[in-house]
Amino acid sequence: MTKLRAERKKKRRLWPKVMGVFLLLILAGAGYVYYLFELKTYDIADEELSAVTAAPYEVNLSERRYWQDAGEEDVSEEEIQTVYRSSLDEIKATTERRVREVAERALNEYQQLESSENVSVPYLYAKYTQAADQVERQMDEAFEEMYQEMRRDLEQSGGSLSEAQALREDYESYKDGLRRQIMDQAGIGF
Repeated sequence: MTKLRAERKKKRRLWPKVMGVFLLLILAGAGYVYYLFELKTYDIADEELSAVTAAPYEVNLSERRYWQDAGEEDVSEEEIQTVYRSSLDEIKATTERRVREVAERALNEYQQLESSENVSVPYLYAKYTQAADQVERQMDEAFEEMYQEMRRDLEQSGGSLSEAQALREDYESYKDGLRRQIMDQAGIGF
């Protein structure tokens, strides 16, 4: 009977050790994946990709220039809103074009690397995440510049700044929707 108890004690002592080793292996694997995707630096310089992502946005405010040059003081909120809504539409169109170009480049590069059996997912992730961040920064800069102009125009015309806030909310909603759409298309939606 004492032999049986001794064997049970050994088994009970072995189980926590096995689980500890298993947990340690999982943590080490997760740490390595985190290192590959988030910490490791890759040489991701690509001039063609930079040409797509780093170019400043061109926002056409020619209608605004017309009333500003003419010295019109009685510009309506509706006219101001129309000009800036069309400018936001231009920013959206430019962003969608750039995102499409970045996605096409990512897919083409993945296919080329896959055919040579030299695919490095962390490299591609780092490269194209950086490109997407650059597109977002350029888009944010263009919007902020346009938003500040709209606020100034509304203040000068005596209009309500709620129109500018509505434009900002539309822009933020667009960004969130675009991000979700890209994640869904990439198959990593949550």
